[in-house]
Amino acid sequence: SDRWYEVLQFCWLSPDKRPAAEDVHRLLTYLRMQSQRDSEVDFEQQWNALKPNTNSRDTSSNAAFPILDHFARDRLGREMEEVLTVTETSQGLSFEY
Repeated sequence: SDRWYEVLQFCWLSPDKRPAAEDVHRLLTYLRMQSQRDSEVDFEQQWNALKPNTNSRDTSSNAAFPILDHFARDRLGREMEEVLTVTETSQGLSFEY
């Protein structure tokens, strides 16, 4: 966002120092393409981080939900520890973290 503001500041310069409209357009196009590329890279990194690791499956895992095992090894593992468990008992609903 700092770069976008810099382009805006170029437009506020005195007329003799101000860039041509074509140059401003080129700068804005470059910034837009750069931000799209960055967001695509971020998406790919997040997508790959969430994909299960099929190469190193632990077949001896006796977890209640083995499909969730791969989440324990990444940044989502911290969030998984704070899952709210709701159990229905004879006295009503029981809530546990």
